[in-house]
Amino acid sequence: MRRITEPTRKILNSLYQPKDLFGRFGSRKEDTCDLLSNIKACGEPAVIPDILYLIFSKDKSISQKAAKVIGVLLKSLSAKDIIWFDQYFRQRTMSWSYQKSEWANLKPQKLQFFARFPGSQLSLLALLSFHINGFIREEAVKLLSLIEDGREIPYILLRLNDWVKQVRETAHKAMEKRVEPKNTQHFISNIYLVGALSRFQRHDHSHFINSIHSFLTNRGSYKTIKKALSTDDVYTRRECYKIFLKSDKPLLDEVVNKGLKDSDIIIRYWAIKSLKSASDLRLLKQHLANLENDPYMPNRREVLKYYQNMFPDIAERKLKNAIFDHHPSIRYYARYYLSKKNKIEFSDIYREAMKEPIKRKIVGTISGLGETGNKADTSLIISYTTHRTAKIRKLSIRAIAKLAPGNYCDLFRAVIKDNSPRVSREAALALLHCQYQSIFTELWDLFESTDKIHIRKNILLLASNRVIFKSCV
Repeated sequence: MRRITEPTRKILNSLYQPKDLFGRFGSRKEDTCDLLSNIKACGEPAVIPDILYLIFSKDKSISQKAAKVIGVLLKSLSAKDIIWFDQYFRQRTMSWSYQKSEWANLKPQKLQFFARFPGSQLSLLALLSFHINGFIREEAVKLLSLIEDGREIPYILLRLNDWVKQVRETAHKAMEKRVEPKNTQHFISNIYLVGALSRFQRHDHSHFINSIHSFLTNRGSYKTIKKALSTDDVYTRRECYKIFLKSDKPLLDEVVNKGLKDSDIIIRYWAIKSLKSASDLRLLKQHLANLENDPYMPNRREVLKYYQNMFPDIAERKLKNAIFDHHPSIRYYARYYLSKKNKIEFSDIYREAMKEPIKRKIVGTISGLGETGNKADTSLIISYTTHRTAKIRKLSIRAIAKLAPGNYCDLFRAVIKDNSPRVSREAALALLHCQYQSIFTELWDLFESTDKIHIRKNILLLASNRVIFKSCV
């Protein structure tokens, strides 16, 4: 969508191709309209600047067709993509010169020209609101404000952050009249643009943003906003959750419960942070139990914090389970807080776990022993360097490299041939801790004989470090 694909570019080339002088007059109009239909079918808004000049065609059927195609393509843009298109369109059109002077030399008083496109006025006014000329943008916003069916809202919202003060003020006046419950659905559809205003630094939009948030969280908007919390557009969902999770409305508990089950990790994180205001401890404990194995590490860490702050009677048990987490940040977090209460030899816990490893804890067990053990513990880990799972082989090599890198150079040299790119790379990184310069001739022979790209890359990694090593010596 954000670039012109090769098939569409071929259609454009046909559109630009000069027509033969003889035998082409009758079919030229039909050919152009057919090509425009093909461009519309491709559905790529990035092509709009390339067909814009056709709206100035003296042939009314061509200009009308071009305007309709532009309208369809512009309508396909999401609220997030409109921000991109605003910048993209201006960059593509700011250097237009003689051959496209109709657009470049437009005057505000001549915008009545676009009245000849009754079904496409909104899309053409939207493009005018992207114009490089500030006077054109200001006039376009004034004309957009005369449209009151909600379709104009995203384009006026964009101009609230215009770099020309007069354009911003015109957009602000137009938008003030639209901040009312009847436009709830339109603001929700463009909630990403409302949220984007808080990230802009050109003007302070906080008062305007707060007024929108206020009427969106009114009881009369509940049904509409609840529906938006289930939309497939993750950006719309995020902005809606962001609004409600900061409010103290009666719907807050329901929104939090829904957010905890959302597929988006960021929404779940916000919902977890909002649990601090929960009054029902039994329900809170149930939520935490469901979130203990959340795939997003910061979410699991927040759960541990809740256990420590709200349920100290079971916090120690939860922290002891967390030292086997597959993410190092969680393991370090759990060990840090457990060691603050009692002196614990974590390496002994990991050694004991290695005797009868639990499948779901094996990653954390191997990694934890590598972080807390000593050279002798490599004997417990070495058998896992041939495990059928690439991730376990990789972490085993990493753990051994931490505990006793100099004792296992031969192992690392052998594992660099592993079929898994990530295991091979881990072995190469482990070799950096060894005096691998003595075996570099052998490694270079492997480079020349292997047909596996990842092995070659890893040997080149060692070669580059060998050059650095020699220069340092």
